[in-house]
Amino acid sequence: MGDFSGIGGQRFEAGGPDLTDTTGPTITPSTSTNTKGSYIEIIASTTFDTKELFIITARGNSAIDYLYDIAIGAAGSEKDIISNLYHTSTGRYLTRHAFPLAIPAGTRISARSQALGASKAGFEVLVYMTATGYTHPNPLGRCTTYGAATGDSGGTSIDPGASANTKGAYSELTASSTNPTKSLAIGIGNQANSVRSNALYLLDIAVGASGSERVILGDIWLVCGTQIDIVAPSAIPSIPVNIPAGTRISARAQCDITDVTDRLFDVIVYGAD
Repeated sequence: MGDFSGIGGQRFEAGGPDLTDTTGPTITPSTSTNTKGSYIEIIASTTFDTKELFIITARGNSAIDYLYDIAIGAAGSEKDIISNLYHTSTGRYLTRHAFPLAIPAGTRISARSQALGASKAGFEVLVYMTATGYTHPNPLGRCTTYGAATGDSGGTSIDPGASANTKGAYSELTASSTNPTKSLAIGIGNQANSVRSNALYLLDIAVGASGSERVILGDIWLVCGTQIDIVAPSAIPSIPVNIPAGTRISARAQCDITDVTDRLFDVIVYGAD
C-alpha cells in the first residue's frame, strides 16, 4: 500500500540566509540601551500561506541579553506579531523558537531588537516557515508576551532559593493574561551572567492565584555548563495548553546549587491563540 503521510502541506521556506557567507541578516539594536532599533527586512514576500514559524538566532555580544520583535507589513508600517523574544548571546550558541502562527502568502517579515547596554553588536536571525503545523494541530493568529522586562532587556527573575533541589517561591509573569492561550512557548534568559557554575534546574509554569498555583508545565529540565556559561535550552518551543484570558501565570524552579548569582535565571512566556 502507499505511504500516506498524516502531515499535509509539505512546503518549507528559509528566510534570510546569505549564501555568500553562510550567515543571516544582522539585527542591530539602537545605540541607546534597552531601546529597540530599526526594523531589518528578513523576507520581502512569503511565497505560501504559513502555518508554523521557526526562528533561529546566533552570535552578538558575549553574555548580553537581547529582546527582539518579529513583525509583518510594509516598511514603515510594521506590526509586531511576536514581541520581546529572548536572544542570549554566547559565541556561536543558537537560540531556537517555534510558533504555530498563520501568515498569508505575500507577507513581508522583518525584525528589530534591543540590548542591555549601549551600542552593542547585532545578532543574526533566520526565519523558517512551513505550510503545516507541528507544535499545534491548528495554526493560530496571535501571540501575547508575558514576563518581559524591557527596562533591562530581560525577563522575570526566577530564584530557586537557598535550599538545593527544592522548589523556590513562585514569580508572577502576569497578574491576568490578556488573551486566551492555546499554545505556550518559553524563553530562558541568562541575566547577562558571563561566568556561571555547572548547574541543573527544573522549571515549573503554573496558573492560579498566589498561594493556590497549579502547575501546568512541570519539571522542565534546564542545564548550565561552564563551557558555554548559559542556561540552556534558551527556548522551549510551543506546547499545546488551554489557559483562559484573565489567568494569573507564574513560574518557579529548583536548582542543585545555591550560589546567590548562578542559581538565578529569567523567564518569558509567549501565549498563542
